[in-house]
Amino acid sequence: MPNQFPLTATLLACLVILPCSGQETGSAKRIRAKRMEIPRYLPLAQQAGRSGEVTLYLTVSTAGKVVAVDIVHAQPSGWGRGFAAMAIDAAKQSEFECTSCSGDAFEHIVTYQFRFPAIPRNACTLNPPIPASNVDSGSHVTVRPRHWPCVTP
Repeated sequence: MPNQFPLTATLLACLVILPCSGQETGSAKRIRAKRMEIPRYLPLAQQAGRSGEVTLYLTVSTAGKVVAVDIVHAQPSGWGRGFAAMAIDAAKQSEFECTSCSGDAFEHIVTYQFRFPAIPRNACTLNPPIPASNVDSGSHVTVRPRHWPCVTP
């Protein structure tokens, strides 16, 4: 299998450093999330107490609708596809705006961190609350499960 790292690294450098097509220089800060949908935690990963991270490259119409989604990064191996499916579904329901973009669409990168906190010893008996999922910014979402699995840590 050919090494795809140089292409991936170049693509990421382009996405992070250079302005997106249809945008003015320095306009990345002008992209705003009007509504960020928080994905569901992958049920099997929740049962297993697994965490993961997905970074998506979104193409957004000037009307703010996500028209295309590409996976930039999904981990860990074995769980990344499931986490990515949840993140893609949520991204497609989200809305953005860019006050400085021109053209028919603009690009935006969003990272979804699926974080499963350490299971406390009393999870099965007292079911303590888990911190809620949160939209940290227009380009980062922290996703947490809603309930503890009833297992001994």
